[in-house]
Amino acid sequence: MEVIALDNVNLLAAVPEPENYAMLLAGLGMFGLITRRRRKTR
Repeated sequence: MEVIALDNVNLLAAVPEPENYAMLLAGLGMFGLITRRRRKTR
């Protein structure tokens, strides 16, 4: 019978860091601008 021991387990933060929110908003903003420009050219 083998015993598996987990030592030094790191838990991830449940709340994202502000940088993650900034990157998400920047990406969505760029996506919106690209979509808006494509609609204007048609």
